Amino acid sequence: MKLLSDGPDLHYVVRLDPDAVCARLGDAIGTEDFFGDDDREFVGRVSARAFRIRRNSGVQNAFRPYLYGIVEPDLLGSRIVVRLGLHPSTKYFIVVWLGAMLLIGLAVLVLFLTNNLAAT
Repeated sequence: MKLLSDGPDLHYVVRLDPDAVCARLGDAIGTEDFFGDDDREFVGRVSARAFRIRRNSGVQNAFRPYLYGIVEPDLLGSRIVVRLGLHPSTKYFIVVWLGAMLLIGLAVLVLFLTNNLAAT
């Protein structure tokens, strides 16, 4: 089991070649930028065979989900493998934060059990 797993991958098969799928995705979504001035409903990045898409909103939210996907050639056209998850930096922050809280909690517990923590 992966730490902070994104859940199962979903597979879709379409009757287009992978380059056409990526071209259509690139045309349908806006580009991600710092100012968020694109009017499209979804923004993201599309590379040769992979993409990352999120809903376009005017507010910054580190916990908003991203749709990650890869486009693979298939006998019928293309197989699109997608998963929904958090941005990687958000996952790392959660792990570091929970680890720090666990260490602080253990330190307080040890001090309390050894009577080095004064009761106030």
